[in-house]
Amino acid sequence: MLSLFVADITGAAPPAAAAGGGVIDLTGSVPATFAVTPGVEQMTITGATPRAPLTIAHAGSLERIITLYTDDLGQLVVQYVPEDFLVFDPQTQGVLPTVDGTTLRPGDYRVVSEGVPGEPFAGPVEASGVVSVLDTSDIPPTSLYENQTLPSVPSSILGGNQPGHTDEEGYGYLEVRDGTKLSVNVRLPDPTVYGPGPYPTVIQYSGYAPSKPGVPTGADAGGMLAGSFGFAYVGVNIRGSGCSGGVFDAFNAAQAADGYDVVETVARQPWVKNGKPGMMGISFSGITQLYVAATQPPSLAAITPLSVIEDPWYQQWPGGIYNAGFTQQWLKNRDDESAGGAKWVKDRITGGDTTCEDNLDIRSQSIPFEAFAKSLVRRPADADRRNLSNQVRDITVPTYLTGAWQDEQTGSRFGLLLDDFDALPASKTKFTMYNGHHPDAISPLVMIRWFEFLSFYVDTTVPKLNPLVRAFGPATLESIFGVPGMSFEPDRFIGTDGTTPIHGTYANSLAAYEAEQPVRVLFESGASPDFPTIPLAHRQRFEMSFPSWPVPDAKATTFFFGSNGSMTDGNVTIAGTPSAAPSAGGTGSALTGVDRYTLDPTVLGDHYAGDGDHGAVNIENHWVATADGKGLAYETAPLTRDVIVAGEGYVDLW
Repeated sequence: MLSLFVADITGAAPPAAAAGGGVIDLTGSVPATFAVTPGVEQMTITGATPRAPLTIAHAGSLERIITLYTDDLGQLVVQYVPEDFLVFDPQTQGVLPTVDGTTLRPGDYRVVSEGVPGEPFAGPVEASGVVSVLDTSDIPPTSLYENQTLPSVPSSILGGNQPGHTDEEGYGYLEVRDGTKLSVNVRLPDPTVYGPGPYPTVIQYSGYAPSKPGVPTGADAGGMLAGSFGFAYVGVNIRGSGCSGGVFDAFNAAQAADGYDVVETVARQPWVKNGKPGMMGISFSGITQLYVAATQPPSLAAITPLSVIEDPWYQQWPGGIYNAGFTQQWLKNRDDESAGGAKWVKDRITGGDTTCEDNLDIRSQSIPFEAFAKSLVRRPADADRRNLSNQVRDITVPTYLTGAWQDEQTGSRFGLLLDDFDALPASKTKFTMYNGHHPDAISPLVMIRWFEFLSFYVDTTVPKLNPLVRAFGPATLESIFGVPGMSFEPDRFIGTDGTTPIHGTYANSLAAYEAEQPVRVLFESGASPDFPTIPLAHRQRFEMSFPSWPVPDAKATTFFFGSNGSMTDGNVTIAGTPSAAPSAGGTGSALTGVDRYTLDPTVLGDHYAGDGDHGAVNIENHWVATADGKGLAYETAPLTRDVIVAGEGYVDLW
């Protein structure tokens, strides 16, 4: 998910020379027999001699930057370069050293086959022409978008496709500015329910399986919900994932630029209402929306990022401790799937998809991120370029964002983003926060508010849920979330007759919607009095709204751990010096003010979710006190007044 050499998505510094490489002498050189394709902050080399060194140099000075070895197919993808020149073989040496370096900055380069600098070389020296590496601001001609026709398949609101149609009809490829082809799955809403189109359209863009043919499921299931609500669905796999070409890199500049091209290509399709698609998705496909929107595609209508992170590096190193839980597993899974490990990808290749098969050839050049992540023991200054608190400042389209304070996968740092949407007026933002876990972002808790937002800004209509969905949808919700008796919120902008907009027109309805406070906080989700016999049902006990986040009149409070499990808002003095180690397993201390416990991994179990059920309630709420010596607990004296707590908390330990 992360890297030391972090891409500058919003702009790049001029290329800097690498110290110690020297200057290439091209006297007597011949034109390269290999091909070099420039991309956004990267270049791809094909057709070179297998397992041979190639040197990257600045075009003007011919100063060497790095010498890298090609793979067994004569391929090489250059994404990162060091400050000091080095010779490196990724196939035998593993991860490029992560001490100092940057992404391959936009600028002009040459690629030279000269052997290893300083060692004998039989020749001849081969040199490419000037290779101009792109920035995200290097927008391709609009003909790239206008000349592409994407496939589509009409779906059925009951599941599957319209009679006589197959999943394969909706599958194809979309080309981005460097020629890379991304796999896509396009599903139009049921025409017998929503008419012949054009349709409001949403894009789901991630490294999971959004482009897998058929109805989106699992982590991509939001696409199924969007289709049921009357939206055309476009699922796109990022480069280096699924059947898409290119190499995988988490949240880099190329991925953001690809997203720009995806939006603009989709916008040109005849079935897209208003020629302005929105973006949707939870987690991975929520995070990518923020990076893509920061590039400001002119045809993007709105985004709905759900359950997102704030800073990739801190996601990996929370509190300076390597995240050996979800983040480590997430990175390992991305490595496995980038190598072509997904079953649906293998099935397509077996079935004769030669584009998918050809796209996977370059995957040997993907960086092993799980190993790479462990080497990043210090936060580099360049990490700020992928910090979403910086990226969202450039977002100019309406944004709907939700998050759970107890999210077991992406955490609670999303709250730090909410006051950084500098280019957006508050009326164009809707932020909803709640207690809960990762998939609650697509639960009945907030689902209709998501639909409202998409209706206003993508469909440009007054939100009204289709009666068929309202009648039969709860059964689907029960099967997904494991809670009986669930239902949708009523239509807030439609009158009691079920047809007439309360505010008369779309414009008046939108004005009323935008006049609502942008921040909504749901309290005590899972303890709703509406479901007294169903613990943990997806419904809040009460809610509050605010004009901004952090709440203007909120007061940050600091407590200190004290003796005997106490917690106080006054200062605590730690006195004494260590004199001897305490006895094994003991709770005493040789230092006054130090508390100890013995780690027992069996106390909390070894996993969070059970039986692979992503959406169903799976948090047992039977709290019991930790046994003496197996944990530490602190509490304040009884409060003298009611206090509402909202937001993330943290503890400093040393």
